[in-house]
Amino acid sequence: MNKKQLKQEVKLMKTCINKPPKNVYSDRPLILYHGTSLSNLKKIIKQGIKPRYKRKSNWVEIGVSKPNLVYLTNCYACYYASAALKKEGDKGVVIKVRIDPKKTKLYLDEEFIYHFLRYNIINSRKEAIKLYNSIDPKNINTVIKNKKRIPTWQDSLNFMGTVSCDYVPVENIIGYSILDRPGIYYCDPTINPLNYKIMSGVYINYLEKLKYKKL
Repeated sequence: MNKKQLKQEVKLMKTCINKPPKNVYSDRPLILYHGTSLSNLKKIIKQGIKPRYKRKSNWVEIGVSKPNLVYLTNCYACYYASAALKKEGDKGVVIKVRIDPKKTKLYLDEEFIYHFLRYNIINSRKEAIKLYNSIDPKNINTVIKNKKRIPTWQDSLNFMGTVSCDYVPVENIIGYSILDRPGIYYCDPTINPLNYKIMSGVYINYLEKLKYKKL
């Protein structure tokens, strides 16, 4: 990225910062994104987006993904794509999907639950990791108890920008965009509710302007 491009991106950031999207409350179809690598794209085009199963997570400790879930976001797809790169010369890919919550069951993201239960303020790192690993987005009643209201997948999306599901079929994929150049949208955004409130508008604006190739 040259100085001119950097100035343009910083200017754009200033217009979008502190402008999160409107909250989602309904079960109407919505547009979400999945970040992956070019090396995974061929399988996804044929099979849809499946959980990682026995493959190693892109994260460790707090942040490690569940092997039986697929993760979707409205803003952090570029970061997730960069984290998925394992081979030299590989490229990040953002996959744009249309999800109908009435047909595809959505779950909360375990990192949202982690913050909702305030596990993030526990002093012991070891204890925090243990509590994080105890979270099952498909069975949140095991960890969320004695609360006036049980959070929903809409809360996870509205406050964290992320949700999870069992599987995304090929017919739900609108298209994909190969990320050819690095940018400020690829950096580690420290995913949490505060970052989402401040920076989500910036990331969403970038995702919406990418050119997506149809399958």
